[in-house]
Amino acid sequence: MTGDKTPGASAKLRTLSDLCTPWCIHVVATLRIADHIAAGTTDIKTLAEEAGCDPDSLLRVLRYLVDKGVFQQPAPGRFALNEAALELLDPSMQLGLDLGGIGGRMAHGLCVGEPPQRRPHGHFRLPRVVRPALLGGPGSASGHRGEL
Repeated sequence: MTGDKTPGASAKLRTLSDLCTPWCIHVVATLRIADHIAAGTTDIKTLAEEAGCDPDSLLRVLRYLVDKGVFQQPAPGRFALNEAALELLDPSMQLGLDLGGIGGRMAHGLCVGEPPQRRPHGHFRLPRVVRPALLGGPGSASGHRGEL
């Protein structure tokens, strides 16, 4: 069985184990960023105000997702929907991705073995493994220290 792989070919472990990208998608789905953009809000400051989050953190998350092919940044600090981001407008997609919805409650239940406490919209905690990546500090899974 050792001869099944081409010599020198290997998977990129960092890519296969990246948790930052899916969690960033969960965050923008929970904050309904695509809905705000679809409604005409495109600048980062107003997006953050409408979503009830920090503009600098949201900017890092959106720039990271632009780099991954989700959303577009037609001008500095302005964002637009692309084909991938349009999927975030689908109510069934939102249901599964929203950290305050069924997706977040299922994940919480699986991790701690008990139902989560209800929290107001937009109030959630990211897993420890994701927080350093979003903040760009040591242990950043993205390799985008300070650029996420």
